[in-house]
Formats: sequence, C-alpha cells, structure tokens
Amino acid sequence: MRRGILSVLFFVVVLLCNASTSSSSSEVITIKPRHLSLLKSALQRSSGEQSDLWRPLTDQGWSPCIDIGNPPSLPDKTEGYIQVFLDGGLNQQRMGICDAVAVAKILNATLVIPHLEVNPVWQDSSAFVDIFDVDHFIESLKEDIRVVRELPEEYSWSTREYYATAVRETRVKTAPVHASANWYIENVSPVLQSYGIAAISPFSHRLSFDHLPAEIQRLRCKVNFQALRFVPHITSLGDALVSRLRNPSWRSNKERKNVDHLADMTNSHSRQEKGKFAVLHLRFDKDMAAHSACDFGGGKAEKLALAKYRQMIWQGRVLNSQFTDEELRSQGRCPLTPEEMGLLLAAFGFDNNTRLYLASHKVYGGEARISALRQVFPRMEDKRSLASSEERARIKGKASLLAALDYYVSMHSDIFISASPGNMHNALVGHRTFENLKTIRPNMALIGQLFLNKSIAWVDFQQALGEGHVNRQGQIRLRKTKQSIYTYPAPDWFRSIWRMSKTQMLPWGWRGTTVNAMLLILNFFWSSFLLDWGFIVTTCPSGTKFKLHRLKKYNKTMGCLCYYYVTLVACDPATPTSLVNFQSGVSQLVFGILSAMCFVARPQGAPKESLPFDPLDLKQPNEGRRFNWPSDFSDRNRFYILTESELQDNDWPRLYLELAICETDRGIFLDSVMAKLQILKVAIETSDEDVEPLQAKNATVYIKFKGLAYAVYGELGAHIERKMVVKRSINERSGCLTLVGGYGFSIGDNTDRRSMTSPGSDRKPGDSIFCSKAAGYDRPHNIPLPPFGVTKPKPSQS
Repeated sequence: MRRGILSVLFFVVVLLCNASTSSSSSEVITIKPRHLSLLKSALQRSSGEQSDLWRPLTDQGWSPCIDIGNPPSLPDKTEGYIQVFLDGGLNQQRMGICDAVAVAKILNATLVIPHLEVNPVWQDSSAFVDIFDVDHFIESLKEDIRVVRELPEEYSWSTREYYATAVRETRVKTAPVHASANWYIENVSPVLQSYGIAAISPFSHRLSFDHLPAEIQRLRCKVNFQALRFVPHITSLGDALVSRLRNPSWRSNKERKNVDHLADMTNSHSRQEKGKFAVLHLRFDKDMAAHSACDFGGGKAEKLALAKYRQMIWQGRVLNSQFTDEELRSQGRCPLTPEEMGLLLAAFGFDNNTRLYLASHKVYGGEARISALRQVFPRMEDKRSLASSEERARIKGKASLLAALDYYVSMHSDIFISASPGNMHNALVGHRTFENLKTIRPNMALIGQLFLNKSIAWVDFQQALGEGHVNRQGQIRLRKTKQSIYTYPAPDWFRSIWRMSKTQMLPWGWRGTTVNAMLLILNFFWSSFLLDWGFIVTTCPSGTKFKLHRLKKYNKTMGCLCYYYVTLVACDPATPTSLVNFQSGVSQLVFGILSAMCFVARPQGAPKESLPFDPLDLKQPNEGRRFNWPSDFSDRNRFYILTESELQDNDWPRLYLELAICETDRGIFLDSVMAKLQILKVAIETSDEDVEPLQAKNATVYIKFKGLAYAVYGELGAHIERKMVVKRSINERSGCLTLVGGYGFSIGDNTDRRSMTSPGSDRKPGDSIFCSKAAGYDRPHNIPLPPFGVTKPKPSQS
C-alpha cells in the first residue's frame, strides 16, 4: 500500500514539474491529474488481464459484400469528365473519394483522380498519388467506371486555380449536403452535356446515404475496402510497426538508435511468438479541446487560452459555450483526456503489460498531458518509439501520411478504441465492423457521468463501465436513416445476413423476448412475401416485386398471445430511389407452437379495405399440432428438394426453423444456440399448380437439421439429426397468411417432451423452471409449460 501511495505522489510531482506551453509562448499551463483516487487504484491494479479481453469476435453471420458480381459492360461513350475537390483530413477525403466514384457511376461520367485540398490546420499538401496506390485504384474499378489520372489536353484549363479566380460555368458549387442521385442527374448532367466537364466543389458529404440503388451502395463499399489501398512505403512501414508491436523483444539486443529496424524484423530467426496489441486513437488536439468548451484541468490559464482560441477561430460562435462543464460531461460532449483514457482502459482489464499503440498527431498539452496515460501503461508505443528517423523521413510533417500509417496499424490491431467520435473513429469503426474486428466504442455519456462522481470507488467504476460496454465491442449495429454508411456498413454492404440469428436484424434496444423478436422478424418477412405476390391490396398490382429496405418501428399488445403492428420501408428494385412506407400486422394464435397469422399488409396511407372474415383462418393453427413426417421423399412429383445453392439464396427456410424452435421451446437463447444450427435438407410439398415450389403460396416445408444440443424432444447432443414441419398457407378470400407447425422428435427416436432443456437435470415434467445456465442459456424462465398436447391443470383453490 505504501509503495502505491509513494508512486502516486511521485507521479503528481512529475506532472507538476512538467509544464505545457500553448501556441503562445507567454501562456504556461500546469496540468494536474483530475481523478487522483481512481488513478491510485489503476496504478495498484493487479497484473493478469481478463481471460476474454483479447478473445476475437465470434462470427456474427454477416457475409461482406464487395464483389458486385458481373456488372454490365460500360457504355461505349461517357457523358464527360467529373472533377471533385475534397477538403478535410484524410478520412473525410477517403469518404469523399467513395462518393465521387458513386456520382461518376450515376452520371455515366469519367472520374478524374480527385484533388485533395491543402488542410488549413495541418498545412499538408499531399496529393492522392502520395497517399493511395493510383494504379491499383484504376485497375480495381475498371469494370465499374472509367478513371483517368489527368484531364486530356483539351480540358487542361480546368484546374483549382482556374476556379479560384472567377465564377465559372463548369463549376458546380451548389450541391447540397447529402444530395440525392436525382439532384446530380438534374443539375450536373446538363453541365456535362453542355461542356463535357463538370467540377464539383465543395464535395465533402455531398451524396446521400439513403435512397440509392443497391449497386451504387455496393460500389461505395468496393471503393472503400478494396480500391483504396495505401502506397507501398506506407504499408511496408505499417507492417514493420505491427511486427514490432507483436514482438516486443525486437530491440532487446541492440541500442535502439543503432538498430536497422526493417532489416532486423525481416530476419525470421529473431522473431518470437506473436503477441497481441491494442490501438488507442487519442484525438485531443487544440481545436477539439477549444471547440468542446470543457474544462480539462489546466486551471485558469488553460481556460483563458482556449477561450481566446475559440474567439479567434470561430468568433465565439460555439454552442457548447452556453453550458457548464458538468452539463457537457453528463451529456457525453467532452472529449476524453489521456488520463481518462488510461483509467478507462485499466478498468476494462488491460494491465500494465499491455502493448498499446498511441495513434495521434498532436496532443494538446504535450507530454505533460500524456504522462498519466504513460504511467498507467508503461509499454505504450507510438510512431517515434517504434520507427527510426530515417524510416519516418518520407512521412515527417505530413499529417495525411501520418494518419494513413495510424489507420493501417489500427486495422491490424487486436483491439481498437477511440477517445472521442470523429472522422478517423467513424472510418475505422465501419472498416473494422466490415472485417468483424473487436472495436470498443466508448459510451461517452456514461463515462462523463462516472467521472463527475468524485467519490466513486474503483470497483464500482469498473462494474459500471463493464455493464455499459457489453454491446459496444464490435457487435454489428444496423444503420438508421441519415446515418453514415461508412460508420454503419450493415445491412447495405453485407449479403446472406439471414444465416445468423434473425433478432440481430433488429436495432439495439428493440429486442424483447426471443419469441417476440422472432415474430417481429416473421412479420417483416411476411410483408415481403405479400408485397411480392401483390394480391393483398389493390394499390399493389400483381407482379410488383417490392424489396424490404429496413424496419422502421413497431408496436405490440402485451400478453401470452401478442399482436404486432409494424411499419417498414420497402422499395421496388425497378425504381430503387423511390421508397414506400408499408404497414403490416401479425397475431399469435396458439401458445406453445408456431401458430401465427399476418392479417394486414399495405402501403401506408392506402385505403383500409374491409376484407371478409374466413373461419378457416382460425382452424389452421390446430392443424399445426399434427406433425406427419413422410417416410420417403423419393416421389419427385410430390416433393421438391432444395439444392445447396437454393438454400444459400433463400432465407426463409432458416427463418422457419428458428421460429418453430423458439415457439416450441421458449427457453432457447438465440445468440448461443441459433448460430450453431445446420440445415441438412429441405423438401417442399405443395398443392399449387403451375407455380415454382419455392414461390408457392400454400406449401408444407420439411426441414432436417442438427446443431441443437439441448432440446425438449429426442436425444441430447448437437450431433442428433432432428426434423421440423411448417405449413404455409394464404387465404385469397380474406388475404391472410398463416404459418403453423413446429419441430418434434429426433429421427428414429420417441416424441416425449421433456420439461427442461438441460442435460443431467433431476427435474420432472411440470416443474416450473425448464431452462438453466447448464444448457447454455442465460436466465431461467418461471413460466411452466405442460407436456406437448396436455392441458395445464388449474391451480388449487385452497
């Protein structure tokens, strides 16, 4: 204990002796630790990291979509040349390049390699060719658009200087933020037709994230993750830094200044077993500190210096200036300091042996500000500590190249965490999501509130942070309207998403119980079927092929049997920029088996037709209790067996399987069970004539599967082959779609139902708890289910 106290006191003395000088030499700012109690606990934390801290993310079932397939051949002639001028930092420019390619595709234009403006803050004049591999860029996109390095001689006059001196008719400067595809067609195409060239400036953030054809969205994906590759000297230096981070003994035999770093690490005999490392993107420059209007512990001198800077840069027009520091922190609007990031990482379980790479350009406050972080993580590295001055010569003083190197190292790290949102944070979150890499996204509001509590104990601090970041470590989050596709690439840039558990399609916070979530998704799919068949409402002509775009909102009645009312967004692939809000409703009909009915599906605002009631709709659920499994599927006139490719291309068999299991056994926990299911065979039996079995409105679906280790039916074990039957029917008189059925008996086994899905249990049928952690499920359910087909006895009146 005494040693820990002495180390903290020594650390405080070091900080007090380190002064940070701002841009004005007359302003001396003394930086003091703001969270001494937490800092003391962090420095005294025991070694040995959490066992699951470095564990990679499991497969979330998403298949990245880069390959667009076989795109149609390019037109023989383009409409002209497109120039774009991109401002901002590297990652803002990166997104602008992706948008420029998309606009060129929309307009059937030839793209000139984008011009990167000089950043007014960093004064970096690096061009596209200095950062990205131009040859690779052009080659990767040759089947999608035409790209040229320079304009032909006849257009050589179209330069940045030309547009800076006067108003030019070939310049388009009125592009609104997040403009639609139609805006470019209506406003830029005429310029191309008249002059053969159009220069768009400004262009950053000038293309919408929504209402674009799927092929345009996928093209943006292809540009971002495949076509944009850093120049070789960046990637080679990045590989060297990654190698040194994974092999910390690289400098052990020689003085660092005398080591030929690249040559040393290319010697395979000198390498040891690879270690793991994390990257911290510390965005804490003077611009951010001043604009936030927060207090960072530098006293009156720092507050005055930042206030002067705000006045000089923004003339005092900073919204945050209206609020107190406590209000800003409680709302998560203050960037985290190096000290706070050190405490955060220590609370997550990173110990003082962690290899931490600091990705940052300039930290406001200099080394004095970073000292707290370095004290907590003494093995922290950065570009200067890992690379020699000779290696850094080509990137020295060039902010874009330095950022490119940090980006490359960050993409190769085991864990990435950023101190605050920004363009680099957003770009890396999206890219690492695409690659399914662990990425911690700080809950800024929670963290701000915790740091405001000056009396909080370390153990409470750790617990609160852990609970607040369970679902913020790289789990896929679906993009909402107006959100950046570069930060939230799902679902636009993924395919075959229904191989995973269907509840992951729901936005965070919308997930209820297993059955509720599954039925909500069922509603989502049913509406797609009804739209495609086009007979539910007169406003959807037969043959219209609507495609589900996203889930918007839903309401449900509470109870054992629920009604769901869902609003979703659909589009006609023939006119993908035109989206339609669609309303649908589904009701559960019987408890304990899959038995539900979709009773309405119509565009929002369409006349509410009074459809006739049909008693057959209510009789259908009872038929779901008769699971008749054919003894032979060899009769091809009766059964259609799905091929492997058809199983890959059709999502609904997997949906039926998950729904039937969840409705029959409500103890199933999706994330730990559903992902392990493997469909072995699917057969379809239908009475519909002159229709493909996969498109039949009325059909019985037989599914053989395995991977369910603990089940209410049959033997225990994931290797056991099980079977499930579901009947789908549409009553064209009432317009209702019903789905009934469920799974039962392992093949060749009995049909007795057990009341608990965990092995080795001494509970008997009728006991209240039928699910336990021993089965791999997270919580018990105290709602008893009687054996299948047996009426639950009424409770005693006594």
